[in-house]
Amino acid sequence: FLSLYYTTLDDYYLERNICGFDAMLGAFIMCITEISPNSIVIPNFKYLTFQYLPLTLVTVATILHLIGILGITQQCLIVCGTWVGWMILRYFAPNPTNPYIKGNDNEEFALEYLFPPILRFPIRTISSITYAIFKNVGCCEAQTAQNGMDVNHRTKGGHTNLSDNLNDLVLNLSAQQSITEDNIDGDTDGDNFTKSVMKNKYQQQ
Repeated sequence: FLSLYYTTLDDYYLERNICGFDAMLGAFIMCITEISPNSIVIPNFKYLTFQYLPLTLVTVATILHLIGILGITQQCLIVCGTWVGWMILRYFAPNPTNPYIKGNDNEEFALEYLFPPILRFPIRTISSITYAIFKNVGCCEAQTAQNGMDVNHRTKGGHTNLSDNLNDLVLNLSAQQSITEDNIDGDTDGDNFTKSVMKNKYQQQ
């Protein structure tokens, strides 16, 4: 809504009451799409699966807004919640099958496969161009299992070096303590010898 306000300079967008449930609805449907994309939403109606349910939700919300049934607030939140939900699940969420990378890299969860086949080619082209732009400016990086393993190896190596340093520190402290105890014992023996000599001297006098 801030973007709409800065674009139109209309105070209407600053006075809207926002309910996060609308955005959560879009994100929740996207989660179901990731888990079970080929499941049928309505029994005996095989044309609507969860793979196309996010697009259906966004389309229905837009149509209801255009005919005046749904407000601009609800329509924007549904669209944003659906988009942000897909982006987080695609690029940032923990990967349950590979702990070394983030996000769901399955081909069937790509943005183009959430659209009907007739729209996939333009969506694929736009997505590839957008991804290439963000990758060139350093906003995203292709993840591989080897990179994750290297990071994990460096982390383990750091723990190993830390353990070795702690062991060396303990050994050095133990050696220093032994030297100190030997010096104390030597000082004690010297004091006893001095006392014995002085005692004999006084006895002779």
